[in-house]
Order: sequence, then structure tokens, then C-alpha cells
Amino acid sequence: CWILWKRFSKMAARATAAVKQVSRRIFGEVLNPPTTSSPNKYLHNLVRLRAIGEYYPLQHESDARLPQRLYAASMYYDTLLEWQNAKREYLRVRGKSPPEKGAGAKSKKKK
Repeated sequence: CWILWKRFSKMAARATAAVKQVSRRIFGEVLNPPTTSSPNKYLHNLVRLRAIGEYYPLQHESDARLPQRLYAASMYYDTLLEWQNAKREYLRVRGKSPPEKGAGAKSKKKK
């Protein structure tokens, strides 16, 4: 029984190899063999990121603080900045503002 099984497995292996060879001859090499991961996800992400990068303009770090600098120099007025500063001042007066650096409750316990 074992000898028959061995012969059958050899024949099955030969048949499988022959089918693969014929398949390669007809269809060419396999584009996405099952042992390798597909690059489609990576390529899709590259295309999407490139499209997003082209859609949005370049933003520099200096542009982020420009309204605050102009506001501090009284050259720019922003109602949102005005409201945020007023709220910070209101909380500071009431003693509800965040502590200064190194003045928190945890650092007071250590001293």
C-alpha cells in the first residue's frame, strides 16, 4: 500500500509540474505568485498620496505663526484669536488656567 502511495504521489507531482509548464507557456509567467505579497496596496497608496499632495498647496512652518505675529503687532485682527485670548485671561484671573511650566501639582509634591 505504501509503495502504491509513493508512486501515486510521484505521478501527481509530475502531472502538476506539467500543468504548470503548459500554463506558463499559454499564459506567460504568473504575475502574482501566491507566495509573494501583492504590490497593489502599496502602489495605490503612492498614487493616492501623490494626488493629495498635488491637490493641497505647500504649507511652510513659518506660515502657521504668521497671523499670531501680525496680531501681536496689531497689524491683523482675528475674532477667533481675540476670543481665545480673552478666555485665557478670564481663566487666568479665576485661577483656572493651566499652570506654568514646572509649577504643576506633581512638581509641588516632589519639592
